[in-house]
Amino acid sequence: NKHVNVIAHPLNKIGEKTFKKHLDEVIEMAKRYGKALEISLVPDRIQESDFLVENLKDSGVKFSFGTDSHSVKQLELMSISNLWLNELNEDLIANFYEDPIEFLEG
Repeated sequence: NKHVNVIAHPLNKIGEKTFKKHLDEVIEMAKRYGKALEISLVPDRIQESDFLVENLKDSGVKFSFGTDSHSVKQLELMSISNLWLNELNEDLIANFYEDPIEFLEG
């Protein structure tokens, strides 16, 4: 879908076991279609995000940090991204670009 740039909650419905089983396909499809995967910074999803980083950090897949914010206060969750900044290539993180949409579509 050309209107989708980031796939949010990529493990939400399928779980870690199924995701890992299809990991090569996920990487190939994300790269082929230029889709980023969300690293959720919601405390309830830290384990899921840790799994994503561990399995995709060297894959060349683009990422986007997301907070699922429903209020300004929840934007403070962005600080949780510090858990993974040393493990990821900052050139592949949409949040670090002045125009993240251009980066994702480019």
